[in-house]
Amino acid sequence: MERGSGKNAAGKLKPWLVGIWILVLAVIGIEAALVFFGASLGINPTASQPYRLFVIFKEQPPQRGDLVAFRFPGSRYYKEGVLFVKEVEGLPGDRLEIGSDRIVRLNGAFLDTVRATDSKGEAVKPFLFDSVIPNGAYFLYSPARNSYDSRYYGLIGKERIVGKVIPLF
Repeated sequence: MERGSGKNAAGKLKPWLVGIWILVLAVIGIEAALVFFGASLGINPTASQPYRLFVIFKEQPPQRGDLVAFRFPGSRYYKEGVLFVKEVEGLPGDRLEIGSDRIVRLNGAFLDTVRATDSKGEAVKPFLFDSVIPNGAYFLYSPARNSYDSRYYGLIGKERIVGKVIPLF
């Protein structure tokens, strides 16, 4: 066997090398098929969603309850452009209230509260808002206890939304 050739003594390819090539071709093939249908794969970097791998469908306007992938605007926790996945909770035209009392109300109904500290015990400021969500903006949310969502970083513009998300696992 030639060292580093990927072949065994009989001149045949090693089974593990064939397996790797099949896996690479499968992933490339899946990605090519997704692009053909206007979709892509995404991975959620946070623990605020129970799913980790997603198919992202582009060019679909978000509706309440949809999971969407978006490019994060940046903060002390994450760099700008990191791909996040959250649920669309507030739509343009909805009344959103987040006051200094840290209570979040959407269209007059209690939604949740804003934590006073992060997981390291450091103070966090709520996104203070008391108005109608403007056209082209969305309130993105997750009910997970430690979710870092629009309660903290504010509304997300439609230009940051990559597409609707379908969880795979």
